[in-house]
Amino acid sequence: MTSAASATLSGIRVMDCGLAVTAGAITLNGDLDTTLGVNAGALTLTGAVNLAATSLWTTNHATGADAAITVTGTLNGAHDLTLDSGSAATAFGGAIGGIAPLGDGIGAAL
Repeated sequence: MTSAASATLSGIRVMDCGLAVTAGAITLNGDLDTTLGVNAGALTLTGAVNLAATSLWTTNHATGADAAITVTGTLNGAHDLTLDSGSAATAFGGAIGGIAPLGDGIGAAL
């Protein structure tokens, strides 16, 4: 996705490429997985991210190269988030849980 005022994603799995979403507001309703090819692709979310459901983001390839996870905006939502970038970097450029804390109130949220 190039750019939009808002984007809603319901579980995305990509093969042999990364995933980059740029929007003013990004709502996630499922998992994001970039590991289906020979190597993982980078996952980049640019904009305010809201978790609308528990989510797993993975760029940790079982046998190929891992890739980075980058969120440049804020991250909010009352749901658990699991991140797995293997040996690659994970970076956040905005506040995490500043408006709506992450987690469902049971166990680890991030």
